[in-house]
Amino acid sequence: MVTSTAVTAKTYPAAAKQFGDCYYSVTIDKSNPTNPAILAKGFVPAPYSTTQQVSRVVQVVTKPRATFPVKAPMVVLQGFDANGNNVATDSFNSTNGPYSSAPHGTSGDIVTLSGAPGSIK
Repeated sequence: MVTSTAVTAKTYPAAAKQFGDCYYSVTIDKSNPTNPAILAKGFVPAPYSTTQQVSRVVQVVTKPRATFPVKAPMVVLQGFDANGNNVATDSFNSTNGPYSSAPHGTSGDIVTLSGAPGSIK
C-alpha cells in the first residue's frame, strides 16, 4: 500500500509525459537493489472543474525471480545432443559491456532435468 508519493534515494525519474490536460510520470527507486520499486503517477482533470485534478498512484515493489529448479544458462527438459558439431558454451559478466568471446567465463553449463544416463552428449 502506498502511504506517500515521495520517492527518495537513488531514484531514476523519467520526464513527465503530457497528453493534453493529462500527464503521468514513472520513477524507479533502486535504494534497495534487491527489490527496486516502480512508482507511477497519473493526473487527469477533475469532472466539472477547470482548476482541479484527480490523480492515481501505483507502486510496484519488485522481487527476485526464484531459480527453478537449478540455475544455469541452458536448461533442457530431457536431453541435449550436439551431434558432434563442436558446440561450445561459455559465460560472461554483462557489467563488463557487450558480449565478447575474449573475456569469457567458465560457467556456461548445460543442465538437464532428466535423470537418465547420457542425457547430455
